[in-house]
Amino acid sequence: MSLLFIVVTLSVESDIVPSAVIPLAVVFALLQMYRQLRHAYHTSRLGAVLWLSVLLVCISFVVTMFLLALNGLGMIGRPRAQISCRKSAA
Repeated sequence: MSLLFIVVTLSVESDIVPSAVIPLAVVFALLQMYRQLRHAYHTSRLGAVLWLSVLLVCISFVVTMFLLALNGLGMIGRPRAQISCRKSAA
């Protein structure tokens, strides 16, 4: 799934595919997770939906913590003008 989102994101940024592909990739990932829970772990339909909702809550927590860590390290959230490597006039 990570590879899917990396490929889709880079393809959209490079104007290879339209941005409408991102919601389709999200739906595909959710359906794949549901099918995995349903068939590989032999859960009922309701059980798979409940486990999927628990997984989605955990995923959103982990992504939030990751983005907060990146922001705390100063790797995201800065304007582009500060990131550029201009040589100052001495």
